[in-house]
Amino acid sequence: MKQKNVCVLSLLASFMLLIFAGSAFAATEVTFEDQTVGHDCQNVILPVNVTTDEAIKAFDMVAELIAGAANATVNNVVVHTACGSYVGSDVQGAEFRFYGIDLDACCDVIPAGTSLLAEIDVNIGHDLGTFTICDTEWLLVDDPIIAEPNFVDGTGASTALTINCGTYTVVNTAPYFTNCPDTITHGCAEGTITFDFDAMDDDCAFDLTFGLESGTGGNINDQTGLYSIDVSQMCGSYNYAVYVEDEYGEHVVCNFVLTVTTEAPYFTDCPTDESV
Repeated sequence: MKQKNVCVLSLLASFMLLIFAGSAFAATEVTFEDQTVGHDCQNVILPVNVTTDEAIKAFDMVAELIAGAANATVNNVVVHTACGSYVGSDVQGAEFRFYGIDLDACCDVIPAGTSLLAEIDVNIGHDLGTFTICDTEWLLVDDPIIAEPNFVDGTGASTALTINCGTYTVVNTAPYFTNCPDTITHGCAEGTITFDFDAMDDDCAFDLTFGLESGTGGNINDQTGLYSIDVSQMCGSYNYAVYVEDEYGEHVVCNFVLTVTTEAPYFTDCPTDESV
């Protein structure tokens, strides 16, 4: 399969070299759209847009994901074109290539205007920061031929090409409670009571830790959020708080009032005064 891909890409590169003989007339702009993404997320889609003032009959786009403080892995590239008798993509490590050719000369591979050219499917790493995607060259060692970004219009001329590299910022988002109560009410005769706190994190790692804020009585399971406290000797209202924290130390607090009620005792069977 690898050999087949190399042969096909070599054929494509050779074909593009032949039709690039004309001068550049039309203008084409390819933009890897900047985006903010969460860490440890799989199958994140990064869009690539194209703007051209002339319909495109063939294109070859070669790019590379460049790690910064953050990194990602390219899984696949889905090409979006109006048509094309040969359209495809290939990924080799951090470099990837996607292309389209109207070999049958029946329609426009990319219409004039602005459209979605491709979607890059990536897995985001754990580290925060940025990585970039930018154009590059691809050496096909079997020929050898160097594949590089090029777009060809209906006259067979390569267009004037502008490529806007993309910066992708990997961030950590704070977790949040999904069931933080205003008040937990129980009677003191109930002894030990429980409440199961739940929290979510929009990041994909989802490594959360629960705990008690200072001055809060009872215990909480740091993994499940199950809170327990013996209220048998308590009476009144108490301002308590628990927290949830993610793997990057984002600390979110749930404040609640624990109200323990008691009632005066009463006789269930009080005899009346009767004479013997």
